[in-house]
Amino acid sequence: MDANRDNEPRVSRIRTVLFCAFVGSATFAPQLTAAESAGKPMRLIVPFTPGGSSDLVARLLADKLKDALPQRVVVDNRAGAGGMLGTELAAKAPADGQTWLLAYTGTLSISPSLYPKLAYDPVSDFAPVSLVTTSVYLLVVHPALPVASVRALITLAKARPGELNYGSPGNGSAPHLAGALFKSMGRLDIQHVPYKGGSPAMTDLLAGQLHLYFASGPTALAHVKSAKLKLLASTSAARSRLYPDVPTISESGMKGYDITSWYGIVVPAKTPPATVAALHKAVSDTVKRQDFGEQLAVHGVEPMHSTPQEFSSLIRKEIELYATIVRDAHVKAD
Repeated sequence: MDANRDNEPRVSRIRTVLFCAFVGSATFAPQLTAAESAGKPMRLIVPFTPGGSSDLVARLLADKLKDALPQRVVVDNRAGAGGMLGTELAAKAPADGQTWLLAYTGTLSISPSLYPKLAYDPVSDFAPVSLVTTSVYLLVVHPALPVASVRALITLAKARPGELNYGSPGNGSAPHLAGALFKSMGRLDIQHVPYKGGSPAMTDLLAGQLHLYFASGPTALAHVKSAKLKLLASTSAARSRLYPDVPTISESGMKGYDITSWYGIVVPAKTPPATVAALHKAVSDTVKRQDFGEQLAVHGVEPMHSTPQEFSSLIRKEIELYATIVRDAHVKAD
């Protein structure tokens, strides 16, 4: 037993030396020797409270990364201001590859349109590493609504202008913007009802006070299976691998409709390219693991890896998309 303990520091040093040899120790951790790096865990900032979906994704990823990195990855929850406080903290961290951020659709793609005076720039302050997950929203309606498809819903909404409504967890939330895009693309007169969280919105939907809602997969399916809600479509451009039998809104009468939610890893903007490349390999290799995907699927989330360039393009594209939605729908943050 004592011999095993003596070997642990030596094994850790060997793994660190091999990793630094791969990325170049001068670029990956210029202020740390191999031995010092082995004793200093990497920090993955999660800009939300423990227990939520972001925390779940981060902890699953950190656990699997132990097989791909010489150092431990420790989750650091820094909640506040809808994820903006933790995101700002990550933007100002040293660019040495030791501090990462679990970026989210809301904090990088949506917030710039809702908060013109952000304390960080989602493009210039970060270097994208890789996507980690993607998830769709499911369009569900109350069973009393006489529709069984998106086409039928559009027809009904046009026949009854101003009568139908959709709920959301709050102004500027992703479900709100999903509904706003649906309303805009369909040229529909439907009313938005904001709530302080998803639970009260779902309660009113089940009670028939709301007509439609863009819900997370597991939440929606639990009520669909009990016949308390009707499932019409998913919000992604192509059918989700988790819900292959569920048609998309795009294929059901609103061509081009596409809204999803994602998590990904970014680091401070001046992180050396060699470091970003090394982190990308570690993250993408981990995301490709079958056990990682299986654990995510239980929560309605799919693994999704990308190159840094692809991730960067996605962020820029979505910033433009949400800016248009926010402007056209006159969205104001709560």
